[in-house]
Amino acid sequence: MINNGEVPGCGGPRIPVRPPPPSIDQNPNNGKNPRPAPKRPPLKPEGDPGWKPGDVVQAVITAARILDLFNSDTYEPTQGHWADPNSAPTDERGGKNNGRSRDDGKCDGGPGRSPSGHATYLPRERYFDKFEGSEQCRATGSYGVLDISDYNKNRKAPGTNTNKKTRPPGMREIDAQGHDAANGHLIPAVLTGSGIDLRNLVAEYKETNHRYLNFGVEKEICNAIKSGNHLQLSVVPRYGRPESGIPTSIEYNYTVIETGVSKRCIIHQSPTGGTTTGDASLVLGRSKLNGPVPVQD
Repeated sequence: MINNGEVPGCGGPRIPVRPPPPSIDQNPNNGKNPRPAPKRPPLKPEGDPGWKPGDVVQAVITAARILDLFNSDTYEPTQGHWADPNSAPTDERGGKNNGRSRDDGKCDGGPGRSPSGHATYLPRERYFDKFEGSEQCRATGSYGVLDISDYNKNRKAPGTNTNKKTRPPGMREIDAQGHDAANGHLIPAVLTGSGIDLRNLVAEYKETNHRYLNFGVEKEICNAIKSGNHLQLSVVPRYGRPESGIPTSIEYNYTVIETGVSKRCIIHQSPTGGTTTGDASLVLGRSKLNGPVPVQD
């Protein structure tokens, strides 16, 4: 007995079964009076229908030029070379090429970088400073992935310490208020952050810089580096007063890549030191991973 085209109990081959014809004719043009196909005009080639003398040579030369571009180390639109994205920016030390006198409304032509290339200083923004009575350029943030090679013991690396000539906007305003001004790093000097690149510097009150930064969040992130970890760090100044170069707060976010521990700390500036919100482990160098929020002076 055959069942579904197979011999039962023998494992023999299947007997092909012819499928029934479709109930509906699949071709609408079948029948006694089929509809003829429409007539179409003859196809015309697009563009030039043939090669002209020299076309093959020109194509080979063009392909060779493209390969030369990929084999080249750099590219610049005006010279026909690939640009190295890690090359040093054209602006020296954060706009020390008279950035405030630019007529395009900008401050920097691009970002700055630490000597190792691990940290990037974002271009500054142009604004009108009410105290100075003129347009100024203030830092917008810095970020990077840092490791033990960025540790600057005793801040001895050249260019990491600030000087009297390199002063970001807002410091004269703090002096005029009768308070001590500090030239504050975004990427800390102890992690080889530049002290002469204005893209990495902001005006800080001395009490904020000394107590909450040097012995607080900066100490915490430095210890993470010294432990041999890789640290993903971003530092962003917030300007609550659009017409001032003094940040009202500075936000730190970092992640220790090896452990996955992420932390956030916001320093709110004031002449007497300010307040801190965020992870309590970042306040005054405490070592607890988690704690109450907020912490105030």
